[in-house]
Amino acid sequence: MKQNTDKTIALYYRTAHQSIEPHLDNQMQKLLCYARESRLKSYLLYVDTRVSGITLDRPAMSGMIAGIRDRKISRIVVTDTARIARNISGMMEFFHLAGKYDVDITVIDENITVDSFLLLSCMMEGGGLK
Repeated sequence: MKQNTDKTIALYYRTAHQSIEPHLDNQMQKLLCYARESRLKSYLLYVDTRVSGITLDRPAMSGMIAGIRDRKISRIVVTDTARIARNISGMMEFFHLAGKYDVDITVIDENITVDSFLLLSCMMEGGGLK
């Protein structure tokens, strides 16, 4: 099977803190360590600093979403789901978009995949979970 070399892996970092420099932050260190240990040859860092996770309308997130829609991203790596969104509707919107474009999501500190999140959201919408 031929691998599509036009696609890249996105490492996404978001913090709302005013005082932490990204290169000193534990979250950034985990992402870079993951890239090194996974022997990623190519990746892009998407960084939103001093930005709330309440909405997906953030500069780096918007760029990453554009990359997903343009089919330039094959996988997204985050340290935890709160980096993507701080609310369930934003998270569902993002995971649905990733699923629609066959983008894998790796969450370093949690055992969550796009498939498991979509299954959970379907159960919630269908009344299986309240």
